[in-house]
Amino acid sequence: TLQPTAPLIASPVVLPPLSERISELDRIIDAYAIDAGATADASLTLVDREWVYKHEASSLSRIEKATRRLIAIRKADGVMTHAAAQLGMAHGTLSEWFARRTLEIGGEDNGEN
Repeated sequence: TLQPTAPLIASPVVLPPLSERISELDRIIDAYAIDAGATADASLTLVDREWVYKHEASSLSRIEKATRRLIAIRKADGVMTHAAAQLGMAHGTLSEWFARRTLEIGGEDNGEN
């Protein structure tokens, strides 16, 4: 039974900052890629993954957004209009987001980049 002096608030869930969870970034990115529908034909390249680490790994929401968008671009063979449609967003919005970043979307990642 609940006593009148018992606290009604549970202890908060505390997540350490991503800067302290570097060893988990691969798993986090992989999970978001799977959620975004990554396949063997449309997955993140090594260059994509390194770019997410360097430019978008400041928060979970940024990692998720970048991963979803990159997977959509890969699934659409680099065609922004198709990728935007897959994401349910305007072509211009995706194009502007992409234009503000320095990432090459193109052929296969052969590990020589």
